Amino acid sequence: MNRLFKSGVLAGVLLSAAGSAFGAIIPIGPEGVPMSRLIGNQFIVADKLFTIQAFTSASGFNPSTITVKTIDQGLPARGFRMESNFADQPGDGQSLQFLLQYTVEILPDPQWANFFIVDNILRFDGQATGAGSFANVAESVFNINNGSLLGTKLVNVSPGPPPTNVTESRITFPPQRKVQVVKDVQFFAGGTPGAAPGSASATFIEQTFSQIPTPGTLTLIGVAGLVGLRRRRSA
Repeated sequence: MNRLFKSGVLAGVLLSAAGSAFGAIIPIGPEGVPMSRLIGNQFIVADKLFTIQAFTSASGFNPSTITVKTIDQGLPARGFRMESNFADQPGDGQSLQFLLQYTVEILPDPQWANFFIVDNILRFDGQATGAGSFANVAESVFNINNGSLLGTKLVNVSPGPPPTNVTESRITFPPQRKVQVVKDVQFFAGGTPGAAPGSASATFIEQTFSQIPTPGTLTLIGVAGLVGLRRRRSA
């Protein structure tokens, strides 16, 4: 797999200024919205604000063909899902590729004041057949304040000996109020002359984040519980 993600590839992407102004907050219902509508705008999932900073595709992949839906499974998993026919055209020697850059932050609301993002999970349902074919989603996560790299992830599928099938990747990092994510999505359908054409595809790419209260908050919750228990016993 000679096109797999290298840790420094995405690290060179310029970070947008933390205070950059963006457009409207777009509501996302159960049916989702096109990615093209979210570029330069924001959306909210419970305690998290997502800002889509940039979408670029050297292969001309149209963001209007991607449907974005929200994921809210409570504290362990909040994020979004991209659905589309992510499929490379076999035989043209070119890959389907796009870059997505966005930030995610805890909303500045008093009820979330002690919450921090602590991990990031990437999933997809990639498939690949034929010699040289692959489906990859590579990702870098940055500290928004100083631009330092918090971690990288890669989910990838390729045929042949030995087959590769990594459909979920997770990283953890020190608690953050806001991070920036740069995602590199690439599909390549290979194959050999005289054989059936190869394929590379997926129907969804998911991104979720977990958050925790600060240790001090947990301590206060524990103390409050003990005080309540003592009051009930003394009543």
